Amino acid sequence: MAYCSFCEMDLWEEDITEDGQRRELVVQKAVLLIDAKRPTPYLMEQSAFSLIKLLKLVRAERKRLYEMSRLFRKGNEAGGGFTEQQQVVNEDYELFCRKAWVIENILRDKMSAFPARITDDYLEKMLEQMDKQSRDTMTFSAPRAPSGATKK
Repeated sequence: MAYCSFCEMDLWEEDITEDGQRRELVVQKAVLLIDAKRPTPYLMEQSAFSLIKLLKLVRAERKRLYEMSRLFRKGNEAGGGFTEQQQVVNEDYELFCRKAWVIENILRDKMSAFPARITDDYLEKMLEQMDKQSRDTMTFSAPRAPSGATKK
């Protein structure tokens, strides 16, 4: 640990940068649907980017399960005997509805909002922006003298 008098806080050694560099971001590129079933504290530790990717997967699975449930319901109405399958699908659908809500709330806490629609293009642009910001360095110039001021 090291104390930063500017920030007025202790910092971990790995969080200290030099020459105006930004701290390196660790981006988990591979996100799997099974990650959604992990406990909420685990999800809260993930990056916003990873959560957005996971939210995209969860929403797609939720939609798929909704359609399956609808098909089983229609099959049951026609006397198909899919009651058990529909019940299992409905339970999974509820799980993914709840997980989407949890992930959206975590993103809202991290970013003050969450994306309504997540496309591959959205994710690609987000990655490009993250990469661009990672390459930026802190620079500043001495302030200019107020206009009308004379040099001595």
